[in-house]
Amino acid sequence: MNPENARRLLFEVADTLDEIGVEYMLYGGTLLGAVREKAFIAIDRDVDLAMLQEHLTAAVAGDIVDRLARRHIVGEAIDHRHKAAWSGGVFAVKFRGLGVHGDLSAFRSVRGNRRAVPSHAGSFWICHEARFLEEIGSIEFLGRTFRCPADVDGFLTEKYGAWRIPHKVFNNVSHPAQRWPEARMRGVIR
Repeated sequence: MNPENARRLLFEVADTLDEIGVEYMLYGGTLLGAVREKAFIAIDRDVDLAMLQEHLTAAVAGDIVDRLARRHIVGEAIDHRHKAAWSGGVFAVKFRGLGVHGDLSAFRSVRGNRRAVPSHAGSFWICHEARFLEEIGSIEFLGRTFRCPADVDGFLTEKYGAWRIPHKVFNNVSHPAQRWPEARMRGVIR
């Protein structure tokens, strides 16, 4: 991933979300890079953002996609699953431009004080303690201030384990729902 193009794409998407008033945060490898490297991680593959699902209605997702198009960024509201049926509405906006792609994933409340999003690449849910997505702090990244989990260390530990140790190859150790029986596919949604 070209870091300059990733920065430009992140800023264009951030500006779009700010115009609409969408509350989002740095997520995944983008947040890990912001904290550990103060830059995008060389082995990262995309730009990751997150938000709360209750704020991503079909209308908001459509507005995001339309406004991204005006910036010459292709956006797609994801309301389907590649490997299993899904009827839960929009759960992400994928975006791509400048040779880089990214995701804005919308995490919904699930049992056991968790938030989860269905993985659009597989047949599991990515789950986090709700507090990591609801209790917000901020971080400086590439000359801008972005929202992030208030307990960024706790979040990165939950998501990546020993996150302070850089990997030489892409290593996504997000915990699928199988790690939390209360968040399995069936009966997850309140």
